[in-house]
Amino acid sequence: MVDFKRFLALVRAADFTGPIQLHFEYPLGGADKGNKTITIPKAQVSEAMRKDLKTLRGWLREAGLS
Repeated sequence: MVDFKRFLALVRAADFTGPIQLHFEYPLGGADKGNKTITIPKAQVSEAMRKDLKTLRGWLREAGLS
């Protein structure tokens, strides 16, 4: 697990100005195991992504990176 607050503080301290890329994985009701379609509501996946994006944006603000 990554301590994102600490990581972003280090990014800020280093005056890094390049892009930051994160990879998230979500349980997709089988699609995460190779199935061609998800078996949970798409809205459930979208909501999880929205929640994570909101959290990340907060961390970026706290670190002074947004």
